[in-house]
Amino acid sequence: MGPLIATLCRWPGRRPTESLFREMGYTLPDRYKEIVFEHMPPEERAMLDEYWDEVAMERVCSAGQGKPDARRFLGEVGYSSPYLDKLYSDLENRRAAAPAWPLHAGYRQFVGKLLDRRTLGHGFGSKITAALEEHKASEIERFQISAAGWPDKASGLRDVLNDVAAQRGFVKRRNSCDKQFRNGLKVKCKIDAGRRNTWTFGLPIEIEVSHARDDVVVRDFGGLRDICPGYSYYLGYKSPQSGLLGLMATVDLLDIVGNLIEQNS
Repeated sequence: MGPLIATLCRWPGRRPTESLFREMGYTLPDRYKEIVFEHMPPEERAMLDEYWDEVAMERVCSAGQGKPDARRFLGEVGYSSPYLDKLYSDLENRRAAAPAWPLHAGYRQFVGKLLDRRTLGHGFGSKITAALEEHKASEIERFQISAAGWPDKASGLRDVLNDVAAQRGFVKRRNSCDKQFRNGLKVKCKIDAGRRNTWTFGLPIEIEVSHARDDVVVRDFGGLRDICPGYSYYLGYKSPQSGLLGLMATVDLLDIVGNLIEQNS
C-alpha cells in the first residue's frame, strides 16, 4: 500500500468528522439527515447510518477515486466494505442501484424523489432544497457573513478562497492554496476559473490530495460529499453570503479530515 492510501486509511470515520464539523457551527448536514429520516421508516435509519459510514470510509481510503455503490474503484484501495459487498450481492438490489444509485433501498427511493425531473422546480426536490436554503440562512447569520469583497467573476473567487484558507493555516500559492500535515499528507484547494460564475451555480472548487513520500497525486478528490452527507448543499449558492459559507465549509471540512488523520497517525 502506497504512502498516500496508507495515510488516508488512518481516518477515524464519518461520525467523528461530523461531530467536529458540527462543533464549528456547520449544522446543515444534520438538517439534511433529519429530512432524510423523516421520509424513512424508523427501522431503516440505523442501517442508513451504517451505509453512510461505509461509503465514506471507502471513498476516503480510495482517495475519492472509487464508486462504492457500483463497487468500482480506480487505483489502489485501502478499505473494502463487507457491508456494501453484502448489499451489492443481492441481485434485485444491485439492478435497482445501477448504474450509480445508492445501494441502500430507502435512501435510493429518497434520492429518486429528490431528482425526479417530472417535478423539477415545483416538487419534492424543490421543497427539500428550500428547507435547506432556509437553514443555510440561519448559519450565514450565525457566522455573521458579509458580502463585502465578493467578486463578479469566477476568476476572482481564487482570492476569496485563498483568504479563507489562509485563515485556517493553508499557504497561498499563485493559483491555489495548500496545507501539509506532519504525517506527509498534503491537501490543495483551487478554483476552476474556467467555469462561469452565476448566483445559481455550484462553487467551482477543485480539491487535490497527495503525500510527501508518494508520487501519486489525486487531482479530483471527490470524497467530501460522502464524508459528510448533506455537505454538497453548501456548494450551491444564490447569494455572495451563501457562496462564502460554502467556501468556509469546504476548507474547514477538509482541514478537519486532515487533522483527524494526523492525530490518528
